[in-house]
Amino acid sequence: MNSVDQYAAQAERLAAQAHHFTYGDGADPGTGHALAAEGQIYATLALAAAQPAPSTAEVFRAEHPDSGITLGHYTSAAAARAHCEALTRLRVRRGGRRVNARAITSAAGVILAALQQHRTSAGIACALDAAGLLNSPERAADLTALRKQLVELETRATAARGIHTKFPDSEHCTHDGEPWPCPTLAALGHD
Repeated sequence: MNSVDQYAAQAERLAAQAHHFTYGDGADPGTGHALAAEGQIYATLALAAAQPAPSTAEVFRAEHPDSGITLGHYTSAAAARAHCEALTRLRVRRGGRRVNARAITSAAGVILAALQQHRTSAGIACALDAAGLLNSPERAADLTALRKQLVELETRATAARGIHTKFPDSEHCTHDGEPWPCPTLAALGHD
């Protein structure tokens, strides 16, 4: 089995697993979408490996037209087109939110280039880090803490709005007696 067949077989296996998790009994669309993205990388590799080596040093570059983001470098126009078409299909929802197709596109391009250079998994991770596409555990923990703090602050703001109400018969706050709207509500963005 040559590399084209290996890549194609892996892409087909991942596509079947992705379908199972997204639509079948697996009931985990997030995993299904991640498997589909990985399968697209292998499908792109199969297409790239199937292309004859160019006789010249010609390299095809796929780029998003509006952003200038380079999607990758390829040995043929067909491989570049196949990758772009796969990325277009990648625009799916995962866990109720839109997948960051731009980040996935960038990561896929870096991974593809690293695989074509026969890099190890550590080499691929280094390439992703050099491209600024990795999120450190510390940063992930900071984001989680900030999201938790935001929820707490929103809860406090809601509670404050609940106790700062207007007297029915005067233009003052029932909680602190200040003129309506009181400074607390003004700070919270009361209309």
